[in-house]
Amino acid sequence: MHGGESIALSPARRSGLSTVDLLSADQADRRIRWMDALRGMALLLVIIDHALQFVPWAGGSLPAIYNEATALFMPLRMPLMVFLSGMLLGPSLKKGAGPYFEGKARRLLWPYLVWSWAYVTMWIMVAPITGGAHSWMEYVTIFTTPPPGHMWFLYFLFLYYGICFATRRFNPLVVLVVAWAVATLEWVGHSSYLHMPLISYPTTSFELQKFCFLLPFFVSGHIFRRWLDRARVELPGAWFPVLGVVVYLFLSAALLHQSGDGRYRLAHVPIAYFGIAMMIMLAAWFGRSRWSEPMAYLGRFSLEVYVAHWGFTLATAMFLKRILGIDSGTVLVASSVIVGIACSLSSPRRAVERRSAGSSSFLGGGNFPGRARPRLPSVMIKKKNMPG
Repeated sequence: MHGGESIALSPARRSGLSTVDLLSADQADRRIRWMDALRGMALLLVIIDHALQFVPWAGGSLPAIYNEATALFMPLRMPLMVFLSGMLLGPSLKKGAGPYFEGKARRLLWPYLVWSWAYVTMWIMVAPITGGAHSWMEYVTIFTTPPPGHMWFLYFLFLYYGICFATRRFNPLVVLVVAWAVATLEWVGHSSYLHMPLISYPTTSFELQKFCFLLPFFVSGHIFRRWLDRARVELPGAWFPVLGVVVYLFLSAALLHQSGDGRYRLAHVPIAYFGIAMMIMLAAWFGRSRWSEPMAYLGRFSLEVYVAHWGFTLATAMFLKRILGIDSGTVLVASSVIVGIACSLSSPRRAVERRSAGSSSFLGGGNFPGRARPRLPSVMIKKKNMPG
């Protein structure tokens, strides 16, 4: 989801009805449409899931089917987002150590620190309402432990980029095998302690389990990107990924019925990879349509929206429920998602538009390098000079 980079252009390999060049880019802004669209879809799933969590926090209630529906995407959401981030590793490694780490510090580490401090402040301020236990010491502990919420994603990505740089001389397949071996060993150790009587595993150990589980998906994205550089991709018809998504939902429902939780479980690794493959094919076909532009627009600012949406979405749910007294769970979720996305998108757009003035960016410092001036999706713009 590291939205600050674009994959370099590659020449089209072949044209045809069933052949899609997965590395072709928009000549106007050198963005790969299907990747942006897929990133936007993955981000939308995350924001909806967060909105479903915030409504009960605000005192609202939701139909059970909403939570059951979002649970179907538990095995897919974060592995897909990490996989897409891993696809940007190769182009970054080509820049050399200095630009590599300078870019990751500016686009991941600095935003993580600035926004983590902001969210810690928010948690402390709302603690009397939520009943949570927060202290000013969290300003210091964010260097070793991400704050409650969603900022762990940036923290993990920065570490993943560091690990992959350190292992760049090794065959990525070897790194992948080792990563899965570590994830398996950590999961076995975590599970054995988890089921011991009178022992409650601390949250930090769950974060370690999550870190080890998602690392192989980051490496897998890098391997897939390297494969695309050499392979000629011929996709089946659009019906195939649509059917595949239906199969994924069926398998996910069956696994969730058996295990009760689809987050970061080794038993769900095959279905996660299957879901990623189907979503890539679906996005490859969907990305050819002009109706993919709104989703691609969201995807190109995915990092900024991911960072900011949490506060806007939670504030919207709290305001609508506790101030306006709205009880409809559907209205609360829909409004929180829409307002959260709209407010999150407004800041990076203004920051990019002020680049020439040298003002500080939405992420807390520096401008967005390599970003073209954002354009609203054409399907959202009414053309001028239309007849009648």
